[in-house]
Amino acid sequence: MGHYDNCKPENCIICGQLEGYCEHTNAKEKSFTVQVGGDHYKKLPIQPAIYSQKNELGWMEGEIVKYVTRHKFKGKKQDLEKARHIIDMLIEVEYES
Repeated sequence: MGHYDNCKPENCIICGQLEGYCEHTNAKEKSFTVQVGGDHYKKLPIQPAIYSQKNELGWMEGEIVKYVTRHKFKGKKQDLEKARHIIDMLIEVEYES
């Protein structure tokens, strides 16, 4: 029996309150079950890309979520610096005319 045979929101890294994103219910989103280059996102209950998409975040907000989420597993301090840089860009674009 594979991981998706009995997939429930509380035990699937893809489904976690995301109906239609699990391979067993919607095969076209199977790319979310694969990670190229490492496994730091697969360790998480919900991947930053899915969170960002479901919450209709823009590119900058999604990148911030990504870097803050993965800093402990991948880029350490540099990921937080990247997030801070993107936050500065977002403030400039959204609030400083």
